[in-house]
Amino acid sequence: MSSNNNNDLTLYSNPGSVSTKVKLILKYLGIPFTNVHINTANNEQHTPEYKKINIHGKVPVLVDRSSGQEVTIFESGAIVLYILRKYPNELIPDIATDLAGFINVFKWLEWQTSTVSSSEANVLINKIFTPEPIPSIVEKYEGIYLRALTTLDEQLASNKYIAGDKLSAADIVVYPHLAYLQLGIIPTFFALKNIERYYKELEQIPIILEAKNTLFEAVSKHPVISAFIQKNKSAPAPVPAPTQA
Repeated sequence: MSSNNNNDLTLYSNPGSVSTKVKLILKYLGIPFTNVHINTANNEQHTPEYKKINIHGKVPVLVDRSSGQEVTIFESGAIVLYILRKYPNELIPDIATDLAGFINVFKWLEWQTSTVSSSEANVLINKIFTPEPIPSIVEKYEGIYLRALTTLDEQLASNKYIAGDKLSAADIVVYPHLAYLQLGIIPTFFALKNIERYYKELEQIPIILEAKNTLFEAVSKHPVISAFIQKNKSAPAPVPAPTQA
């Protein structure tokens, strides 16, 4: 484990998209935190020391000692909601004064966690991390992910941002997945032009561009993902159809 130093908030993370969304929320809101890097490639998340922090052996985890009572939160969606509810911000309306506005953003936060994050994981596991990928299974999970992305593309056809005309927490948390997709993991992603307009606009925000560069640097150092990207740079791209529900 390696870390910087802030005594109140400690985030245990890796450079992946799920950890990155939590870092982005914290940085966007200007909240200082200690980042403890967990080398998941070396299975640090499964050590007895780490499992005392998160029994599930996963990242990210946020530990908050700011109130004098230690609060430990795992699951990225729970961490993001905790931050948004604890710290004043303009990324989600106040539930007490604008329930409809809160739910409009919150439903997209839930969509990102339940649909986008899981779809990305299934594609990465079955297409990149499986030693001998099975084409039918890869096609299935690519289709499911593409269906979710097509829905986002349709939403962005009539909205500047995911939840409307104002930047929200939903945009911050979905961006890291779009950065990964720019690496060509699903080549047909590049046909989604509303998403392309959207992520290019988000990248005008300095901390988001910084997050993209950090993700790309981490990928370049990851032997499995970098090897896949190099191998498939000139390979013809199959065109998976969106999977029907």
